[in-house]
Amino acid sequence: QPSTITGSTAPTFGTTQIYSVSNVTGVTYTWVLPGDWTLSSGQGTNSITVVVGIDSGNVQVTSSNSCGGGTPRELGVTPVKGTPTITWPTTTAITYGAQLSTAALSGGSATYLSNTITGTYAYTAPTTVPNAGSYSAQVRFTPDDQTRYNTVDGNVTVTVNKRAITVTADNKTKTYGDDDPPLTYSKTAGDLYGTDELTGTPTRVTGNDVGSYAINKGGVNVTPTSGNYSITWTVGRTLTISKRDVTVTPIAGQSKVYDGKDRISDPIILFEAAGLLSGELPEDAFTGALSRNS
Repeated sequence: QPSTITGSTAPTFGTTQIYSVSNVTGVTYTWVLPGDWTLSSGQGTNSITVVVGIDSGNVQVTSSNSCGGGTPRELGVTPVKGTPTITWPTTTAITYGAQLSTAALSGGSATYLSNTITGTYAYTAPTTVPNAGSYSAQVRFTPDDQTRYNTVDGNVTVTVNKRAITVTADNKTKTYGDDDPPLTYSKTAGDLYGTDELTGTPTRVTGNDVGSYAINKGGVNVTPTSGNYSITWTVGRTLTISKRDVTVTPIAGQSKVYDGKDRISDPIILFEAAGLLSGELPEDAFTGALSRNS
């Protein structure tokens, strides 16, 4: 009987392996391999070179000489699948809110020991909705021949564009001296995704005098992740401050004694004013004087 066979018991499919026994002069060695293995060279000698198939079984060798054959020697073998080398596909860009599966996979190739391996590429988490930016997505290559080849996982980069919305402030008015009304706004173009919402407060150009003041975006943004959106703020919306009505009423009963002189000698005509702000804006005050008919 030949000596113990040396060689791998778990060779990889498609690889070249050597199996051998100790050589004895004058002995011929006959080798038998598992079903789909290929014997490249060495039949009749104590050492053979083979191409590994996927079938499990025994590598068997029988020695013989002029006196006849001996008892076969066997080595149990269980091949493992080959792992292809992958060139990963490219992807198309998507917009925030779209599932990963909408980023089309294009191209890609798989080879193993210089042979092209056919198969398919697919995202492992296709329903994921990634944030805007560059997203690293896991892709799996599944070979058509899963008997001989392993599946392979890798990563591709998906560009996720920001979602575009337009936000417009509501025009507001107030009377000079009053507190500002709440500055409100609404989404006027585009859509928010899922439970995302607009939050925050606009600001306006500073000023308290009568006139129009632009309303700006201020702290308005989308939560929870503002970076997923490109917000266009509509310009031209204003807070308009209008004039405040003030009523001036001369105090009744004012008089003077006739002195034959013209109105230059009239006393100052006293009056009451309703609506003039007091204390809050001390710079506001009446100037000039009332006059009377001749």
